[in-house]
Amino acid sequence: MKLLLWTMLVMTVTIHILLVLGNALSLLILPFVAPWYISIPLVSFLINLGFNRHWICPLTELENSLRRELELPELHGFIGFYFKKPVLYLLGYKKEPTVVSSFGENS
Repeated sequence: MKLLLWTMLVMTVTIHILLVLGNALSLLILPFVAPWYISIPLVSFLINLGFNRHWICPLTELENSLRRELELPELHGFIGFYFKKPVLYLLGYKKEPTVVSSFGENS
């Protein structure tokens, strides 16, 4: 049972990473291959999708449920955990720096 859960977790993370990279790549390519009246709304939507903390991604929820079953800590954000945290660690930060937004809430 644990092997099946680990396999599902690895597959979920892999698919999620591919989707995030695909969205980032489409942000760079889309303005050059689609007309402006198509690319501007799509790029705006993709940026909102990537940086909005109020939308909960179904794949992150699936990963958190698999992590609960495997008794691993849950994620609070996929991009922060798999993309931002490793970069900050490589830059020498042992603990993630606290950023105060203009609205006064910590992010």
